[in-house]
Amino acid sequence: MDNPRDDIDTGHPIKALRDLAPEETPGFFDRLRAKIDRKIMTNEFVSLGWDVPRLVLKEFMEFLFQWFQPDPSGGEETDEGPTRPGDA
Repeated sequence: MDNPRDDIDTGHPIKALRDLAPEETPGFFDRLRAKIDRKIMTNEFVSLGWDVPRLVLKEFMEFLFQWFQPDPSGGEETDEGPTRPGDA
């Protein structure tokens, strides 16, 4: 596997600090990417767990308000009984 650092040109290192840089262990960037991916996935699940119940509640409330609103046609009844949104 190619090292992702090979693609990045960081310029010349400072001579005094060049020898102080620790060598990265094999698979370091793979482990780092895996940790970042786990955090992103956790964030997505937490967001989904928060947003879905809120959206379901919003849709339910809209349905209830629409159900109990007075009929704009004056509440005419048909042979089948009163008409309401959602009656099929």
